Amino acid sequence: MSRRWHEPDTNPTYWEPLIREAEMRGKRLLGHLHEVVAEWERQVPGSAVIMDAWRVPLPGQRSRPGPGLRYQNPIERLDERIGVVVSDCDLQHILSHPKLDALILRLEMVLTELREWAEIEAERRGEKLRLVEDRGITPDVERLLTLCHFPIQDHPLEMQAYEVAATPFQRMDVLRRFIISRTWRYTGAFPWIAFTPNGVIRITTVASERSTREDAETMLRHWEELNPDTPIRVYRTMLADWTRLPEGLQEVYATMGFAESAGIEGLINDRIEGRWAYLFGGLPPERIDSVVRHILGPLMRPESKGLLDTLMSYLEHDQSIARTAEAMYVHPNTVLYRIRRVENLLGIDLRRTDNLTQVFLAVKLYQLFFH
Repeated sequence: MSRRWHEPDTNPTYWEPLIREAEMRGKRLLGHLHEVVAEWERQVPGSAVIMDAWRVPLPGQRSRPGPGLRYQNPIERLDERIGVVVSDCDLQHILSHPKLDALILRLEMVLTELREWAEIEAERRGEKLRLVEDRGITPDVERLLTLCHFPIQDHPLEMQAYEVAATPFQRMDVLRRFIISRTWRYTGAFPWIAFTPNGVIRITTVASERSTREDAETMLRHWEELNPDTPIRVYRTMLADWTRLPEGLQEVYATMGFAESAGIEGLINDRIEGRWAYLFGGLPPERIDSVVRHILGPLMRPESKGLLDTLMSYLEHDQSIARTAEAMYVHPNTVLYRIRRVENLLGIDLRRTDNLTQVFLAVKLYQLFFH
């Protein structure tokens, strides 16, 4: 994965005034957004919620999304979708009235400025991550991370990486804006979002393993609802604390690169662990195909599907006949019989470490590239 870039100045003294100035500008822009939203509420009657193009409610509104707000009223200017007003009545006749043109223009301008400001902040954080990759965590790099409000603490962190899984770089800018909007929601300090050469990374404090997984699944589901024709891939990994950031980045890049070569989409954690990406990441697809067919060939025939499924379950359950039988709802003798048939077909003995290792790795590759 190529990541060419110009190394920035790493002197914190150089960056401190620039970062402070950027933060003040972000606060001013959020203030302007609150003013525009307040003006909208004065001019648009009834119960309504103004959202951006990613269906994120804009801040400072009295109304909240609910079942009673069933009308979707797009806000457009020059055929470009700016946002949507969700309301309890049809507002198109009001939104198309000339008297709202100036307000729609103000809304477009402030949202555009906020988007551009946020993208610069994410680019700046991306530079810091590249410094971590190249130099590790030196005192200067730590200070730069602190200036950018990186969560430096002795608590677990989660890293989520997002990439477009279609044509390289196609609609990547759309994905980045989606992640920014859905994460930031125009409230408070800018979250820790960093642009990477192929996508975007979010780093957050961990509430619980379950909540962070649900967060990634929710983000993925919302993307699929809004962009059904553009698949993405998501990978999440946990850091014991912030000092594990260099290792976390290595794992993310290796796993995302492997997922790209394997054509894996969606939540990658459901298909692969980071350690397997390290092991298999350098193998070209044609070599992987050759290895799998050489070791598992007879089991890849349609009539051998039951045997292959049994072998995969057997390995997944640590070569336990009883647990495999329970998982497959069959008698233990059935599992034992099938495993013996697998050994005969492949000409191996799974009690031998070298045979078991070869088959285990081949099955892992099969599950990633063929299953």
